[in-house]
Formats: sequence, C-alpha cells, structure tokens
Amino acid sequence: MSQFQKMEIFPDWFMELFTADDVLSNKFLMSKRYSQGQCLVAKVIFMKNSLLIVDDEAMLPGLIQEYLEAVTDMEIRVAHSGEDALVCIEKSKPDVCMVDLRLPGMDGNQFVLKALQVHPQCKCIIHTGAIDYTIPMQLQELGLTEQSILYKPVPRLQLYVEKIKAVLSA
Repeated sequence: MSQFQKMEIFPDWFMELFTADDVLSNKFLMSKRYSQGQCLVAKVIFMKNSLLIVDDEAMLPGLIQEYLEAVTDMEIRVAHSGEDALVCIEKSKPDVCMVDLRLPGMDGNQFVLKALQVHPQCKCIIHTGAIDYTIPMQLQELGLTEQSILYKPVPRLQLYVEKIKAVLSA
C-alpha cells in the first residue's frame, strides 16, 4: 500500500490531529468522531506492530525476542518451522516475518511464498548467514528486495529494530 493510499483512509479531521508521519508510523483504530463545540476529539487506539520470528535455532530467536520486547512495543511471536509459522500467520496476521532460510521441512523461501499467499500485507525479512544469498525471482515479484535481507551475524542488536522499521515504512 503506498503512502497516498494509506493517507486516503483517514478523514481530513483526523489528519488535523496527527501528522502524516504519526499516521504512517503507527496503526490506528478509530472509534467515533466526537464534536463538542469548537473542540474536536477523536478516540484513537494505538495498535502495536507485530513480528513473527521464524528460526529453528534454539537460542537466537528467544534472544532477539527478549531484546525487541525490551526496546520496542512490538508484539513478538516465535515459530521454529515454516509449518508452525503458517499456523501463526493465519491466526495472528503479523505485520512482519523475519525468516531464516534453513528451516526443517519447507525452507525460508518456500515459507515466504506461502505466507504471502495467506497474508499478502505481511512484510518479510530474510535473516540468513548465507552471504551469497540472492532473492529468487518469485520473491522479487512479490516485492522483496535487497533491503529485505538481514545477514547473520548481526553486529549490533539495534540493526534488528532499524531493519524492521525500514520494511514497515517501505
């Protein structure tokens, strides 16, 4: 969804209360517009972004989850296989999936293809240690780019936050 399309869903009165950056960086649920004389009040609930980490390693996903929960307000889930992750996607519709390439059963590329069929609005990050990885044409056609890759090992934990923000704003 382009920024223009995102902005169209908000009425003018809403945009008077919030900047475009506020709206584009958060999810909003609006209940009702209340008008009291000259004072315009909107009841707005800020929704948390959500992340699904798909990685079969024993410790790394939990460490990433703990870090991100400490420094963001994201809702984070972990799945250790592509099959388990697909069940999570159907139930929780995460905003972002961070996917390891080497998974038991289906690999990361296969998972991303299936995940985007189930939940096309989901943004995906390929989290891999394969420095020679190139995005398959099928995934490129679905919108994944070099910006969708985060190479292991990640030298600074803050890079996880920066990558997630980048794919959410793309």
